[in-house]
Amino acid sequence: MVVKLPKATIKRMFKEFHPDFNLAEDALERLETVIGDFARMTITDAVKLAEHSGRKTVMEKDIILASS
Repeated sequence: MVVKLPKATIKRMFKEFHPDFNLAEDALERLETVIGDFARMTITDAVKLAEHSGRKTVMEKDIILASS
């Protein structure tokens, strides 16, 4: 499954961090993939941590551990 944020959201995030720069279309597409991959991996790992703890609810601590 491919997770993608809307391109407008990614452009807005980019501009918040670096308002004086532009983002090329190919860079935007690559960033879209990278963000989606990071989200997928983090969510998958967080679910595994919750399951290992005997929970069916992913908690903040699972996200923190999964993303570190």
